[in-house]
Amino acid sequence: MIDQLKGSRILFAENNFDSLIDFLNDNSSSQIFVLTDENTRKHCLPLITHALKNNFTINNIEIESGEHNKKIETCIFVWNKLSEFGADKNSLLINLGGGVVTDIGGFVASTYLRGINFINIPTSLMGMVDASIGGKNGVDRDSIKNQIGLISFPLLVFIFPEFLKTLNDRNFKNGLAEIYKHGLIADKNLWNRLLLNKINRTNIKEILVSAIEIKSSIVSEDPFELGKRKILNFGHSIGHALESCLLNSEGQQLFHGEAIVAGMIMETWLSEKYCGLTPEESNEITNNLFTIFGKENFSQLDFDEFLGYLKHDKKNQHQQFNFSLLNAIGSCKWNIPVSKSDVKIVFDRYNAI
Repeated sequence: MIDQLKGSRILFAENNFDSLIDFLNDNSSSQIFVLTDENTRKHCLPLITHALKNNFTINNIEIESGEHNKKIETCIFVWNKLSEFGADKNSLLINLGGGVVTDIGGFVASTYLRGINFINIPTSLMGMVDASIGGKNGVDRDSIKNQIGLISFPLLVFIFPEFLKTLNDRNFKNGLAEIYKHGLIADKNLWNRLLLNKINRTNIKEILVSAIEIKSSIVSEDPFELGKRKILNFGHSIGHALESCLLNSEGQQLFHGEAIVAGMIMETWLSEKYCGLTPEESNEITNNLFTIFGKENFSQLDFDEFLGYLKHDKKNQHQQFNFSLLNAIGSCKWNIPVSKSDVKIVFDRYNAI
């Protein structure tokens, strides 16, 4: 078990659901609902239902997978399903899936009947190290990432690493991006461990615990993102804008982690100018990120459209771009004003490589 986080418990399971069953027995609910997408219904829900069948009756609510379905219409569908099932104030919603499922499920639960309890069971690496932890829930609006939402903490986050076996290589690498980010912003030892050991499904568990502990510690110190928690947004100002640009594109589809890696590279260059990151550390970061994750092609993107999405970043104030930037590997500052012209320089520099 990892330390409590704003009333949430984070349980790390090895190979069974016994601790989850004990938790549910200790926190009785009138009804239990499990929110899935079509993928987690097929690959993950049977394990849950088999484990719980002798103790609990559950109802499944299924939504369509994909970031393009992280919208208010999907929430309305789930709210309606809960109402049709007769969910009451003592009902429990278990969100079984990646970041889209836990973001939507947390938002739905926190607003249905002014709030019912929910549990996150992340099934993707991205969900385990990032999306399911920290209480951020919500949906996109007009392709703008996470513009509607709230901070509301789950009753429990249940980490079951066996679910990682269901991921293909691209989805697994997608989650690795956030682990590398955790090392860059808060733990140089973690960054060095990642560079020394090629992380795969067989050796991920120890790294997984370290990454979860880093995020949990930061969120516990600043749950509502008034200060230090903003460092978790390193790479996300530019990354979210890139993701939004391509969200409804019929061509290139970009995973969240892929966008964040590109964002981290560009924001590392900004860190040299604005935060005193040394050229040596900057090169170490960018060279390794390019080698491990590769390079995306954004040459077709219109910079003014990209800039339009960047203006919606939640860290901005008074029409000023505010970034979270590195002053060293393992150390990050927040609320750093950055000019539009310098954003254009790193955007063009990335595309020129």
